[in-house]
Amino acid sequence: MKKNNKAVAKQWMRPSVVMAMLLTLLAIQTEAQTYDLSARNTSLDIDVAGGTPGLSDWTVNGVNQLDQQWFYYSVGGGDVNSIDTIGTFSTQYENFGNSPFLNQTYSNSTVFVTTDYTLQSQPSGSGQAKLSTLIGIQNESQTTQTFNFYIYSDFWLGGNSGNQNFQFSPTAPYEALQTSLNGGGPLVATITGISGGMGDSVEEVAGIYDGTQFGLINGDAAPSFTDSPLIAGAGNVDFAYEVSATLTPGTAISFTDLEVVPEPSSGALILSGMFVFGLYYGRKLAFFKKFVKKTSH
Repeated sequence: MKKNNKAVAKQWMRPSVVMAMLLTLLAIQTEAQTYDLSARNTSLDIDVAGGTPGLSDWTVNGVNQLDQQWFYYSVGGGDVNSIDTIGTFSTQYENFGNSPFLNQTYSNSTVFVTTDYTLQSQPSGSGQAKLSTLIGIQNESQTTQTFNFYIYSDFWLGGNSGNQNFQFSPTAPYEALQTSLNGGGPLVATITGISGGMGDSVEEVAGIYDGTQFGLINGDAAPSFTDSPLIAGAGNVDFAYEVSATLTPGTAISFTDLEVVPEPSSGALILSGMFVFGLYYGRKLAFFKKFVKKTSH
């Protein structure tokens, strides 16, 4: 009798275990909202709603140029939050040809945000890769509101977090320049095509990475970048833009964040190749040691 009960229990547990595994897999797939844009010699990962949302791993010729970039907002002087916390979102994804594209929208009863990413591949040997992000913010509430939108970036030119210099251009409006002492650069970032809204303005800040992201932490008081440092380095530099505008109900502001990253220097490519070779050699050596140990017995 005990055997039969045990057999029945096993039969009941098997589908339960399978169902639990399927539910776990479904949950993982639901959380994973990462898209890959790739063309020619460049690729970029965009996580729109995962555990650590943002743009990362922008590789050119196999070398990563970007550690993290993401967008934050605040309304009426309230707390700052990343755009993936807004609520309902939808995605349009197209990854073929020389200009792969991803449109992402987030909305609730207060704000509607859209981000259109286009990775513009360049011919081999052109020396650069481009990312154009068209950003739109619309007031969905019934009252006039002031919106602040933030773009945070931490680029690692040549795959190196350190030895970087950064400055906002004193002559070209909203233009950012980052170079690497290891020969990488320059990265050029620019805010262009601002349209709509009242009293719109752009503020900038640069610094050495310290984990605070200039105050862009979910739930914290919204920072103001007025009179902030515009030069940073040498080290692991990061920077951010603050775009502000007052919007009446149903109106919107839009602008484009255009970024151009360079092809890695020959030195960066050599270091990358040495790292890959080191991994390969290490694995071969481990296999050889294991084989010798086995045959010696």
